[in-house]
Amino acid sequence: TFDGLYATGHYQAGTYDVLVQAPGYFPTTAAGIVLQNGQVTVLDVELDPMVPFVLEGVVLESGTLAPVPNAQVMAEGTMLTYTATADANGAFTLPAVFADSYTITAGQWGWRTTCATGQVIDDNTPPLQLLLDSGYYDDFVLDFGWSEATTSSSGDWERALPVGTDYQGDACNPEADATSDCGAHAYVTGNGGGGAGDDDVDDGATVLSSPVFDPTGLILPAVRYERWFFNDGGQGGPNDQLVVSLTNGTDTVVLETVTTSASAWVASQFVIDDYLIPSTSMRLIVSAADNQPGHLVEGGLDLFEVVATGFASVPERNGSGIALWPNPTHGTFTVSIPEGAALVEVVDLQ
Repeated sequence: TFDGLYATGHYQAGTYDVLVQAPGYFPTTAAGIVLQNGQVTVLDVELDPMVPFVLEGVVLESGTLAPVPNAQVMAEGTMLTYTATADANGAFTLPAVFADSYTITAGQWGWRTTCATGQVIDDNTPPLQLLLDSGYYDDFVLDFGWSEATTSSSGDWERALPVGTDYQGDACNPEADATSDCGAHAYVTGNGGGGAGDDDVDDGATVLSSPVFDPTGLILPAVRYERWFFNDGGQGGPNDQLVVSLTNGTDTVVLETVTTSASAWVASQFVIDDYLIPSTSMRLIVSAADNQPGHLVEGGLDLFEVVATGFASVPERNGSGIALWPNPTHGTFTVSIPEGAALVEVVDLQ
């Protein structure tokens, strides 16, 4: 509690080591504590306070080292989480930080989020330099300002740690986000937990819209994402849908209408030129709707990004002595360079 009092219990008598920790204090372990059935053991523990310090840093674009203005920075420790917004020069300050092991995450719309786990931070840590690759990407560990609108009575889109529900043994709302990203957040519809019908989309639609993005500088740009859709129960056969659309600010087209229920994250990719003329003011729009008569409806979105699917040709450099094999490859490969070569950078078609 706030006054330091605590109480706990254990179902089995015995001798235990008791770990006591609190934010801002060094943890301590009381060893050899004997617990006996029917007896209350009083254990008073003194914790030594940590001395807080200021952690500073800067968020820069990879390659150019240009500042990333208004970048979001998050430091997640074992007990405390700190957040900051960088200034116009990419500089940020985290005040009153305590020594710990942190996951450092940085991102901004128009750049790819980066995260590094197991970063030991203390008062001797120099200012951080966090580098972001340019490009539109969102795994929703940070809030980049997607907007929600709804006509449904429940089940609105929300950025959250997914709380799983199930219906007759099948996952209804996802229990976890899509894999291979920073953090564990996703956009999901109705995240209240409980039974499958407690907070699903009901009696209408809930619509999620991305911030504006500009893919015009990419060769054959495409939108890529992972989506979740579950539809079951209710009266009669399920008749609901998840609709993913794309707008260039003038025209809007449907990329896919999902009617098949799947208790899984499904990856999708669409080349923009196949549907619309790319513009500087594009948005992705995702709508989950519960049509009459009502059924269980849950949707999800994660790992959104805009990628180039084409590539520019480059001339072969003969006589360099550099070799790479096998090419193409989807796994391990070997690079051979002559003695004295300084740097080899290997890239894929993206």
